[in-house]
Amino acid sequence: MVAARARTPKYKSQAVFWNTVTNVVVPKQSVEQYRKGNRLELPRCIERFDSQHEFKVYLELVRMYGAECIIKQYPLEIIAPGYCYPKGKLWKVDFAILQTPASYAPSLYVEAKGVFLPEFGHTLASFEQTDPETFYQLFVVFTDKLPIENLVVKNLLKSPCKNQLMTLKQLKDSIKL
Repeated sequence: MVAARARTPKYKSQAVFWNTVTNVVVPKQSVEQYRKGNRLELPRCIERFDSQHEFKVYLELVRMYGAECIIKQYPLEIIAPGYCYPKGKLWKVDFAILQTPASYAPSLYVEAKGVFLPEFGHTLASFEQTDPETFYQLFVVFTDKLPIENLVVKNLLKSPCKNQLMTLKQLKDSIKL
């Protein structure tokens, strides 16, 4: 008899569309006009956020640093090139923050996490091993409470990284990260 594989719980969040010119949330029905077949081809002035939580984190980061210093979906290497992954493996962190708009390299990284799924624990562990220096510049923002029952979170809270895990309220109460 074959043991049943543990399945990752499915988590479905609602996308948010933000018009960066008018600073208004665009209704999902209005965005459908940009659909071409199965693809949504948005104009440059409309940003898509995977969830309301990610959008709220973005607004707080804009308040702190300004929109011109926030880069969405910034690629970070989590597995260096090798035999298993000849090109390596990238993870697109939700936000990278530039100290000034003229900066070339981000100084901080922020991931908005509504639900802590097992894959994210693996991503964090790989990232910590691949690039420890950049790992210490990563902040993870949860919705209303830290998932302290998760082993990865529990261990990070005992580490020097403990201040890099926060809730949205803690982010809102911050002046800078």
